[in-house]
Amino acid sequence: MADGDMADQILMAQETIHCIEKKVRGSNMVIKLDMAKAFDKLSWSYLTEILNRFGFSSQFIHLVMNNLRSTCLSIITNGKPQGFFKPKRGVKQGGPLISLHIYNASEGFFRGLNWLMDTGKMKPY
Repeated sequence: MADGDMADQILMAQETIHCIEKKVRGSNMVIKLDMAKAFDKLSWSYLTEILNRFGFSSQFIHLVMNNLRSTCLSIITNGKPQGFFKPKRGVKQGGPLISLHIYNASEGFFRGLNWLMDTGKMKPY
């Protein structure tokens, strides 16, 4: 980890602790997400469902899914490409719609957490 990264992490931890000490709407919760793995593990069916629930048109969802399904990947082993294959999940890092995909997926996750807390099925500490 570079020195600048370490300093950023320390500042973020201090800010988190400071925010937790403030009582906001009763209780507080801290969640650490590893967004680096989000690109590789994002389920396409989950993304389709989230886009549907957020009210995107079926034409737009179809366009997004076609963009994902048209991706081909190749693995290089010992300097030689091993052919192409189509992924079944995940999104292209740096792709034109990556921000939309990750935002919608995380927004669905946080709305689900809020629902669990609002219905009493999960309690913050």
